[in-house]
Amino acid sequence: DGWPDDADGVDVDVDGIADVCDPEIDACAGTWPEVLAVEVTLHANVATAAHLDVTLDTPASLAVACARDDEPTDVVLVESPDALDHHTLTVYGLVPSASYTCEVVTVCPSSAAPYPVQVVTRPAGDAIPTATVTVDPTIATTGPPFLLSNYDPFCTGGTPGMVLYDLNGEIRWYYDGIPDIDNAFETQYLGDGLFSWGGGYYNSDPPEIITLDGDVAYRAPSPGRLFHHDGKVLYDGTMMVMTIETNNVGGRRWDGFGLYYYDMDTDTVAWSYSSQRAAMAGDLPPGSGDPWHANWSDLIPYDTGDRVAVSLCNLGDIIAIDKATKDVVWRLGDDGDFFVQDADGNPLSDFDGFSQCQHGLELVGDRLLVYDNGNFGRGYTRITEYLLDESTWTATLLWTWTEPVFYESIWGDADYLPGGHVLATMAHVDCWAAYPGDHSSSVEIDPVTGKVPWRLEMDDPNDANYRSERVNACDAFPLAGFCPEVDARLAELAPLLDPCGAGVDVDLDGDGVSMCSGDCNDRDATVFPGAVDACDGVDDDCDGVRDGGFPAVPIWVDRDGDGFGVGAADAACVVPDGFAGADGDCDDYDVFAWPGNPETCNGSDDNCDGLVDELPVCYGCTTVGDYIGCSDPVSWASAADLCVAFGASLASIEDAASNSAVAAFGGERWIGANDLTSEGSWRWADESPVSFSQWYSGEPNDYGGNEDCAGINFGATGYWNDYTCSTGLGFVCEL
Repeated sequence: DGWPDDADGVDVDVDGIADVCDPEIDACAGTWPEVLAVEVTLHANVATAAHLDVTLDTPASLAVACARDDEPTDVVLVESPDALDHHTLTVYGLVPSASYTCEVVTVCPSSAAPYPVQVVTRPAGDAIPTATVTVDPTIATTGPPFLLSNYDPFCTGGTPGMVLYDLNGEIRWYYDGIPDIDNAFETQYLGDGLFSWGGGYYNSDPPEIITLDGDVAYRAPSPGRLFHHDGKVLYDGTMMVMTIETNNVGGRRWDGFGLYYYDMDTDTVAWSYSSQRAAMAGDLPPGSGDPWHANWSDLIPYDTGDRVAVSLCNLGDIIAIDKATKDVVWRLGDDGDFFVQDADGNPLSDFDGFSQCQHGLELVGDRLLVYDNGNFGRGYTRITEYLLDESTWTATLLWTWTEPVFYESIWGDADYLPGGHVLATMAHVDCWAAYPGDHSSSVEIDPVTGKVPWRLEMDDPNDANYRSERVNACDAFPLAGFCPEVDARLAELAPLLDPCGAGVDVDLDGDGVSMCSGDCNDRDATVFPGAVDACDGVDDDCDGVRDGGFPAVPIWVDRDGDGFGVGAADAACVVPDGFAGADGDCDDYDVFAWPGNPETCNGSDDNCDGLVDELPVCYGCTTVGDYIGCSDPVSWASAADLCVAFGASLASIEDAASNSAVAAFGGERWIGANDLTSEGSWRWADESPVSFSQWYSGEPNDYGGNEDCAGINFGATGYWNDYTCSTGLGFVCEL
């Protein structure tokens, strides 16, 4: 009957050929279902996903395999198992800014041939950090196939988020809706397409659970405290929130920590702890300011009962708390409970043996993995593992790992991987790094050899990370080559996805040429080898040339149908559907963005001139005399560009009168003075030298070596200050 063979080898209709479908499903015996239409809609929130709306002529289950056109082995597989005549499914895990050919097939009953459809994904946006992967071919990578990391455009300012990479460094998912909570927050993959984030520093946003679509599935209640560096879902299913708590002993007050475990079904506190208890018991020393700086905690199962581990960076200590009694079981560090020795049993000094501030840890039974920042004089960061023997109160330093110029004083993470390897999050950022030019990285380490089998490095040195983890997210991102179950399923579906390779040759459109014999569109009877090519935007004769023999005009892909396209020019004798006869579209997924379109205040670059909302009214601007004063905060460079778009320039001040006129707009605002070209040589935006100035006392001081742009009304009305140029300020333009 021509049905492809099934892997189970069962002959459903007893014709001598084993059929694709399960013999116990009656619906599998019948004619081939036909795909009538497939509508593709790009995901509104995530550039790595697309929706497919599939209509069939008869109910059947469905499979879709999307292969990347420039990397055919990069295949994402999704299935809709119910027998329906209409399927709506979402393909997650595509790569941004990529073209895919998706083969749609019915599985039961089976397709006679795949139905191809093109999907072109949107770009992810400049804020999502791209990455580069390097591998050591002499040692195998182990562990899960994806890396989940937080990110924060720390140096340039912007919204933090979380991003999922495959082991090749390709972006497979991201979430950019996290509030500006600083870089110090934790991320997790929870399975079933759910992610969590929590932590930050001095913010008011409790942890959340996020869906694949970027929706908030759960938000923890706020305990009414400032949040601190960690927040996660624990192994018992509760949501942990770490806070800053004020401690008070003997009249001394300082910042300690609190822990709250929330039952996510009832939004009630299942367990809580305040470091005031440890301070009162004398288990932790009192101090002032932030003497302990808690930055990580986790719930650890033991046969004798759960323990709560906490990292205290400024002490260089890790403590374990009995969850039931809330008593401190042990303290590891200087003046703690453990004697430290090396792997051969030789005593180590506290300086060499214990952590000098530590961040992300992992405690499994009596093994403790530590990201040791090295802040207390060592001057380099290392990864260490301890064996903790509570019967002798001995901590054995089993091994350490570091590499040249590895030093990060405030961030980092370490996790166990299967096979004895370790993942280290080497958190760097250019504007903070001890070694400028460092990039945030996540590296897999083999402690036995000291080698690095795999390293992922964020491309932009201004992007910071804090913690990352390798995760098995194949349940949400079924990616061939990384997910063995996907490879196995693609092998089972191969007769459907590649029927010619399986020896099934049919002529679906009845034009006398089958798809395996060269019909390039076997669903159109007017298209086949030998047909007469017409000027219709179609390769009618299947020779690989559209509209062969007709005069051609340039055309560009136009995804949003606004008449302007993007990308490399193609050619055709007519402009077919999905193309445009003009290029220059700056957002080919927005029908309201194209060259020459009138600009409006909507947060988009409507006219494709590289500026967003370049209308004075969009930035809270008022005009007084020869000046336009705008209150909305932007960077100095954006202010300069906007002034030009207004038909003006950033204000140049040449005397006390003009200084007063500019200052009269109030608030700190950008003016045109800068020393971007040469430090200390101040010039206006038009490159003319600054001859008049009214600097505030002690300014300009180039604080941090990175203040090159001037603003007015600092300290007192009319006085100037030098700022980091990425700072957000209002601005004044001069007509």
